[in-house]
Amino acid sequence: MMRLAAYEFGKFLCFWFVSLAFFGCITLVWFGEFDNYTSFGSALESLYLVSFGLRDMPEDLEVRREGGFQILHATFVIVNLIGFLSFLTAMMTQTLVQSRS
Repeated sequence: MMRLAAYEFGKFLCFWFVSLAFFGCITLVWFGEFDNYTSFGSALESLYLVSFGLRDMPEDLEVRREGGFQILHATFVIVNLIGFLSFLTAMMTQTLVQSRS
C-alpha cells in the first residue's frame, strides 16, 4: 500500500514540477521586465504566492496586459487543481480495489 502511495505521489510530483517549470518560463517571458519577475526563481515564487492569493499584480502593469496576467495565473491554478484531483482519485481508487480483494 505504501509503495503504491509513494509511486502515485511521485507521478504527481513529476507532473507538478513540469507544470511549474512550464508556467515559470511563460511568466518569465511575458513579465520579465517587472521587478518581481526578473529571474526564474522569482517567477516560481510569484506563481506559488499567486496560487494562494498572496501576491498582487505588478503596480506598473499596463491595462492591456492585466487580462494576460490573470489568465496565466488562473490557468496555472486550474491545471494544478486538475493534477491534484487526479492524484487523489487514483489513490482512492487503488485503496478501494485493495480493500475489496
